Amino acid sequence: MRSISFRRVAGRHGSRGVLRVILSLAITLCVTQGFAQSFQTYFNDAGNSTKGDTPDEYLIRDELVSRINSASSTIDLCIYNINDNAVRDALIAWNNNTTQNVRIVTNMQQGDTNWTSHMLPMIDDGIAVRSDTSATLSHNKFAIFDSTTVWTGSWNHTDNASYSQWNNAIAMQNADLVSGYQTEFDQMFAGSFHTAKTRVEGAFALGGGATNDFYRMSPQRPGGKSVQQYIVDEIDATVSGDAIYFAIFDFTDSGVCDALKSAHDRGVRIRGIMDGGSAKGSYNKYAELLAYGVDVFILLGDLENPYNPYIHHKYMIVNPGGTDPVVITGSANWSNAAIVSSSGNDDNTVIIHDAAVAQAYLENWMYMGGITPGDVVVNEIAWMGTAAYDTDEWIELHNTTAGDIDIGHWSIYGASTEEILNFADADGSTTTTIPAGGFLVYGKRQGVFSSGASVQIWDDRMDMNDGGLYRQIILYSATNGSGVVVDRANDGGPWFAGDAGGAITMERINPGDPGVYEFNWGDFDDTPFAKDAGNNDVYGSPGAVNSIRAASTPTPTPTPTITPTITPTPIPSLVNENFDGTWPADGWTAESIPQSTTYKVSSPYSVQINANGDYLITPLLADPDYMKFWYYGTSGSMNVEYSDSIDGTWSHVTGSPFAGTASWQQKNIDLSAHSDIYIRFTRVPSLGNHYIDDVFVARRITDPTPTPTITPTPTPTVPTPTPTVTPTITRTPVPTYTPTPTPTFTPTPTPTPTPTPIPSILNENFDGGTWPPSGWTMVSVDQNGSFYRSQPYSALINANGDSMITPLLTLPDYMTFWYRGTSGQLNVEYGPGTGGPWTHVTGSPFTHTSSAWQQKSVDLSAHTNIYIRFTRVPSLGNHNIDNVFVAKRFEEPTDGDVYKLNYQPSLVSPPDQFMPDYAEEYGFRGEYYYGWLP
Repeated sequence: MRSISFRRVAGRHGSRGVLRVILSLAITLCVTQGFAQSFQTYFNDAGNSTKGDTPDEYLIRDELVSRINSASSTIDLCIYNINDNAVRDALIAWNNNTTQNVRIVTNMQQGDTNWTSHMLPMIDDGIAVRSDTSATLSHNKFAIFDSTTVWTGSWNHTDNASYSQWNNAIAMQNADLVSGYQTEFDQMFAGSFHTAKTRVEGAFALGGGATNDFYRMSPQRPGGKSVQQYIVDEIDATVSGDAIYFAIFDFTDSGVCDALKSAHDRGVRIRGIMDGGSAKGSYNKYAELLAYGVDVFILLGDLENPYNPYIHHKYMIVNPGGTDPVVITGSANWSNAAIVSSSGNDDNTVIIHDAAVAQAYLENWMYMGGITPGDVVVNEIAWMGTAAYDTDEWIELHNTTAGDIDIGHWSIYGASTEEILNFADADGSTTTTIPAGGFLVYGKRQGVFSSGASVQIWDDRMDMNDGGLYRQIILYSATNGSGVVVDRANDGGPWFAGDAGGAITMERINPGDPGVYEFNWGDFDDTPFAKDAGNNDVYGSPGAVNSIRAASTPTPTPTPTITPTITPTPIPSLVNENFDGTWPADGWTAESIPQSTTYKVSSPYSVQINANGDYLITPLLADPDYMKFWYYGTSGSMNVEYSDSIDGTWSHVTGSPFAGTASWQQKNIDLSAHSDIYIRFTRVPSLGNHYIDDVFVARRITDPTPTPTITPTPTPTVPTPTPTVTPTITRTPVPTYTPTPTPTFTPTPTPTPTPTPIPSILNENFDGGTWPPSGWTMVSVDQNGSFYRSQPYSALINANGDSMITPLLTLPDYMTFWYRGTSGQLNVEYGPGTGGPWTHVTGSPFTHTSSAWQQKSVDLSAHTNIYIRFTRVPSLGNHNIDNVFVAKRFEEPTDGDVYKLNYQPSLVSPPDQFMPDYAEEYGFRGEYYYGWLP
């Protein structure tokens, strides 16, 4: 058992004692019961992004599975992406064992990664699934159980979401909330997504009382305020002395950023944890907030390795210790696509006014932010004051870690009173930062000492004799006695040590042992070095190592047995090939495989398979772990096979053949069951051009050979007294980060405009209530409910002379559409007007293939203003058309244009891991995009 935490400066550390481990694990569980069981919160512990590193990685997943198993009547579930076997299997089992069916709304569609392995088995089992086939994201992750409970949060239904990401979920039992979420779900299940939906929002009362809680669905629809404005309103309501905490994956919205900066200006204490990978984005607000003086930080290691682990939360806590604490959470990032745009993502947000909910989220924030019990301890207590004034009481705090810790938002609580002393509103201070291994003195007033020591924080409310902090000191990592209990000193009874008559302080013997045990305290016993306000000796060690700690046992102690720490080295890759160098690449075998510039993930080349019999074979892979590669197929499928010989018998890897979807997809293949193999890429006869880029094969991890224990000969040592040190403490309100190899941020004085997702010129699924669709010209073409690619309709051409013509396409890039024909062929032609003249596009006429749906892709980038006409080739067959999508052409940016430049977080090629999670934040269909995007 071990405790893992993250520190802003020092990084991770291990456990330092049984008591601390128990306390830390109790914090990570974070399962909170609300009023009358009205809510439950869940927070996973992502550890260091290694699966199995912490016991609570799958806490959210396991709770969701438990709720699925115990549902009695209905389950409605929104899924952005899924590859978690436990969730899939639980849904199938529940569907088989009940008379009710599960209903799912998903961003996934046929051909997407994980569709075949996770979504298709549920469909085959009879689970009703509705896919959003638009280019905009269905980013929700909510569920409705038995019409009584709403579940929402940041957790996707994936393995990575559990062990590589910090996530949260909240389950709420409220009839008004359920009604609103049910309305939203039913719209999407009926096929209305994004701009086709009506606005859904409403008030509810989670804990009883006033209905001041609120839910709001994205995107912004006519009427009401945007989600952005609701968030801004909560921030704008804060005043000087209030506090805001947040944890966010992607933060590009200027409105929320400006509101936080204004709150900072009026004295609101703001602390934010942001994801290191996202923080490097051109439009991310991390650099802007940091430069403005707002206390934002990332978990140590994120800029160097953005996935170790990364922040995927989307929550804000406003005034957790105030009279009206607020939590804002849900699936929405703070981006234009999620909380502003009227044509953006489908997302959900809840705003909850509840002290218990705020406490649960704050506790998670504090744990994740790196505060573990014992990091700061109460090290010395002058409960008797000084010889000059018995009211001149003081407390010394000690930072036991190797990193600076800012306690400006912490508080001290006394056992016998409800009064709370907050460092944030103390009478005065010269610093709130305790340096690594250093000390800070908190006193009744600044003039407690005349020389030899100084008080860094003072507060005239301090009273340890007859009230206030009497007989126990509890140190909290947040204001108003909230957050993590970092330390306790004394047990509520008489003070363990110290002497009032001689003004002798009570000193802690060992900072690593609990402060609630009498054996760990004693009287100051050394030569005084400080003077009090009356110039009397101070029998204590303010701001320095304790006397009884410095006086070690005189008998020499043998050096203990030392087991050297094994420093791991990075795991090398077996293959890391982007095909941009000499061709064929070293060790690769290629049969008629050229480099290609047509489609590529990393410039300037990919490789292309475009004829039967062509193949590409990797070098020998010894002890492979997994393989990743990027794949683009215009149609048909591609085989990926393995063999122990380059000329041997080939077998399909899991998932092969992979279907082409005219968009880049990243494929992940487990090879850990093999020892020495080759991988071969071939085309499935006989359709399509297939492009491969950025092939990465990781070497399997093997357990290192144990290093023998070294037992040095004991050498008696004579302790040298530690000299008295009075540290110089400098206030550092905003930490400075110098990550490598991340470039230094140079923020501009004016906020960068928020980018919008790539617009499509046309995105028509023929499912709307109005026929013909807006802008289309139809001649005897009908909606058809018998065959469709996306429910409930397609368009049908079944007679000579019938035609359908698109709206005007300005600067088109490419067109994709789904086609099904019973016989004969389909003409697809372009012309300058709705009256022609008409010219066949490349590939037209298209031939039917046994009534099976096929996706066609047409390059239109050579044209400027055209129309596309679909007609039947006389005189055979019924021809169904569905999901016509035309992308807008990219043009080089000019001055004044707003563009987004996507990036590789590690600044290396191939792309970093877990790229599918980035696509959701930028509003793009697919897994990853490179280059300038409008």
